[in-house]
Amino acid sequence: MEITIKLAKGFEEYIPENQENGFCLNFDDAVPIRTVLKQLSIPGETPKLILVNGQIRNQEQFLAHGDTLSLFPKMAGG
Repeated sequence: MEITIKLAKGFEEYIPENQENGFCLNFDDAVPIRTVLKQLSIPGETPKLILVNGQIRNQEQFLAHGDTLSLFPKMAGG
């Protein structure tokens, strides 16, 4: 199964070598988002907004073939 990964500014360091933003990853079966984060070496405690196909999700959400996972840093405001 193939998923597309898009990382917002602040997560560029996690883009695999020789890849550009909007890269694809392949897995044998459906995987939870936490598995993808681990593969990309993004610490679980790193504050982030997780979107799958434009909808807010959490790290336990499973991804399916063709999904787009987008990660954004959490914003603080006042």
